[in-house]
Amino acid sequence: MRSIRYGNTDITCLSIKGLDRKVIAYDKFDSQDEFCEGRIMEDLFEQCDIMSLHVPQAEKTMLMVNDEFLNKFKKPIYLINNVRGKVVRIAYLVKNPVLVRRKVLVYLI
Repeated sequence: MRSIRYGNTDITCLSIKGLDRKVIAYDKFDSQDEFCEGRIMEDLFEQCDIMSLHVPQAEKTMLMVNDEFLNKFKKPIYLINNVRGKVVRIAYLVKNPVLVRRKVLVYLI
């Protein structure tokens, strides 16, 4: 599992680690502990199977997940949106199902 903004998600990472899976995360504050390896964003685009978003709604994260963002992934992902607010461009996901299916296998809110 890969996570953007690790912060206080220890329990999520602990439960995933219990399934014998590798957990890496990108956090601009460089969070890292025994449950999760801190990485750069490019690592997530290359290695990700499951993307779990944990970012606050802010100017830099507003509509962050869009076609440009999704096209950076090397393979299709499961996208889990744990965010309140407009971080994921949901209209894009709905209006472009064929394109999105190439990058997003499942979208969970």
